[in-house]
Amino acid sequence: MLIQVLVRDQIEGGASVLEALRAEGFPIAGAFWCRIPDQDYWQLVIASPLVRQSGPLAAYQKVSTILAKRPVTTVSTSDISIFSPTDPEYLRLREYAFGPGQFGVGPDNGLPRNASFADAWAYV
Repeated sequence: MLIQVLVRDQIEGGASVLEALRAEGFPIAGAFWCRIPDQDYWQLVIASPLVRQSGPLAAYQKVSTILAKRPVTTVSTSDISIFSPTDPEYLRLREYAFGPGQFGVGPDNGLPRNASFADAWAYV
């Protein structure tokens, strides 16, 4: 099986998505691209306290509304997964992406900012 590579357009598109969300006041606790285990696609994973406060549907609707106003052509809403920062699935993906045994390139002071890993790219 060929492994799909995260390309510059996706990385820059993800940064644009996060910029648009922040500009509209959407709270972001963490964000990274992750190559989904045992799959051949990349997902932009966003952790937001809004999910815990208002529910996942409200968070997805808000993201969809923001991206309708400020579209990013290289990232679609189907490329985005939104979780509460305490959701076990988010924590599992974060551990998979940045946990022990993952090679990373970037600053060595906690969770890296804009750093690449074998199966991830971290923004915040």
